[in-house]
Amino acid sequence: NDAANIFKWSQQIEEIRQLTPGAIKLGSKFEIVSRFAGRSITSVLTVTEYIPNELVSSEGDAGGMKLKSSTAYIRDDANTIMKMTSEMEPSGWWKLIAPFLPGMIRRQSAIDHKNLRAALENTIQREQKDMKILGISKTIVSVQ
Repeated sequence: NDAANIFKWSQQIEEIRQLTPGAIKLGSKFEIVSRFAGRSITSVLTVTEYIPNELVSSEGDAGGMKLKSSTAYIRDDANTIMKMTSEMEPSGWWKLIAPFLPGMIRRQSAIDHKNLRAALENTIQREQKDMKILGISKTIVSVQ
């Protein structure tokens, strides 16, 4: 729900700015400056689907490449699975590295997921520590 949280786990994001006022909703626009393939890339993305804590989809231009992405959060009894999908249509210099993009993105996603997991586990440990201080011993969240 808070786009600024991406800095806690994504290494390639350098800056994110919401271009539309208010809470995230259908039609919200974001400008994102990231570093990828040794370049600084400015993207403008528009939210095309949004269900709080369940789904966010966007599309737009990522430094000359058309991009559609979707992140779904699927919950079961003890876990949340984060499913990310992206569709890209390279143009310009992107076409030169197009054969390498899937591997580059998989590697960066693996790093981001590892960082996200560490950030979540750290938050959970702090919350559990706070609960022990308060004399509460119930486990709230399990992360796999």
